[in-house]
Amino acid sequence: MSKISEDILPGIATGGAGASPWEPAEAPVRRNGYATAALVCALLTAGLGWVPVLGWVLWLSAIALSLTGLTRAPRWQACVALVLTAAVTVEALLFAVVGSRAVHSLFSFLAGY
Repeated sequence: MSKISEDILPGIATGGAGASPWEPAEAPVRRNGYATAALVCALLTAGLGWVPVLGWVLWLSAIALSLTGLTRAPRWQACVALVLTAAVTVEALLFAVVGSRAVHSLFSFLAGY
């Protein structure tokens, strides 16, 4: 392009890569790796929490990474991971209580025979 068109429309000659007063400056995208890892661990815990050792490791990892991710911005993934991990914990506790009551009832019933 000619010098005149560069003066009138800056950034055109470089394919839009130059600084132009008409193009907004792109802000860097902030990422939170700890929160992303916490969310992945929380989702895996929700699906694989019943596996004896793997479930505990994923559960502890999700909690630790969520708490670490809350100290950095953006925090939404860490909050979602912490809420999901708490829900999985409540579900596991309810399952344990209801399951133990069912097993106790079964053995009580079988002891009557």
